[in-house]
Amino acid sequence: MRKHVWLPAVVCLTLLCACEGVRYEIVLRPEGDVLYRKETPGHVAGSSSYTRFVTCMGTVSGYAERFRGNDDVAGTLQNIQQGVDQFADLILGWFKAELGDEPKFEELHKFCDQDLRQDMKNIAIYFWTAGAVSEHKMDRFVEVVVRVGQYLSERGYFTPEDLPTIISAFTYADSRGETERLMFLIQRFVAEKMGISAEQQIPASLAFLSDVEAAEESFKEYISGADEFKKLVRKWEDETKISRPAEEVDPLELLKSLLGDIAVEVVGFELWPAKATVKLASETQPFATNGDWDAKNSQVIWMKTIIKDSPFPAFCYAFWSVPNANFQTKHFGSVILDGEDLAGYVLWRKGLSKADAEEWDEFVSGLRAGEDVIPKLESFSFSADRDAVRKGKKPLGRSLADTPRQLILSQLKGKDQKTQQ
Repeated sequence: MRKHVWLPAVVCLTLLCACEGVRYEIVLRPEGDVLYRKETPGHVAGSSSYTRFVTCMGTVSGYAERFRGNDDVAGTLQNIQQGVDQFADLILGWFKAELGDEPKFEELHKFCDQDLRQDMKNIAIYFWTAGAVSEHKMDRFVEVVVRVGQYLSERGYFTPEDLPTIISAFTYADSRGETERLMFLIQRFVAEKMGISAEQQIPASLAFLSDVEAAEESFKEYISGADEFKKLVRKWEDETKISRPAEEVDPLELLKSLLGDIAVEVVGFELWPAKATVKLASETQPFATNGDWDAKNSQVIWMKTIIKDSPFPAFCYAFWSVPNANFQTKHFGSVILDGEDLAGYVLWRKGLSKADAEEWDEFVSGLRAGEDVIPKLESFSFSADRDAVRKGKKPLGRSLADTPRQLILSQLKGKDQKTQQ
């Protein structure tokens, strides 16, 4: 790459992230127990459910849908940490093969096995968390990079004063292929972790880090016989379904593959995430939803960004109830249960045993508006409860009929109070 090519690259990346992905409109129309929809494209689909419960007092319906994403948060975090552990084990094994006989190697071993391993996990999870909640907005990405830099500085990986030297080392390596400055910084860092101060000379044992070629040869020699390498080869074979002798597998390519897998799990970056407008027709305004109610068109609307493998997938839900106005008016004088109250009633009614359900429905159907409805509701009890009392069993503190009784009576008594006023 030419000098300063990273600057226009960053600018281009910013512009790309500002571009919009494909937009979809997903229209949902419930009819009875079926939810009809315009076909949802397969690459944005996830999992959906639509449920409807019917009683003589009315119905309650529920819709929930996840678009794409990966709900296995624990599995993703486990994969990230396992990948980091594999990488840390390779680095630690390599250093041990080259420096294991050095008197001060134990200090480096402790740093790699504890501090470096833990810091890599923390940074990986930090990027993953930020990506999960920020929808990969560029301003948040820059903030995370700066925050990670602060994290590393706090833990002694570099100081702010070192930045010009570090940037210069990467710039020379990138623009001219001159890696000596970068390798010297790595050498000096490793020496520091072995307890060798900046004033002391770098020991000859660190010559394998003097240039890129020497480091590559050293790493290849180590990894070709390492157990970790054999495990990675088997994993690669399982994933690619291609069997190759270990000696034909390039260790550096396999290492890049490992780092690439970690990066995909951590960042999950998507330049052009899909945008979806979801519209759900509903007879009544939902009593619970994370969408916006469009009263003019009697529908709930969601505007969602759909990101592949996001641990917090785009999610829509709505719960609504529709009262049976004719039935309620006939037996109670008006519509007394709707919204969340009707939903509570319906769920209670659908949970009754067959015998209790038949007895309750017969009782409610026998009520007539204006004919002592309130006293009848207050005195109602299920025959199974009355039988238990006759048999000498101590009744429980609550009656099975308390839930609908309280819901209906609160509305009827409230209506009576308004009438008297």
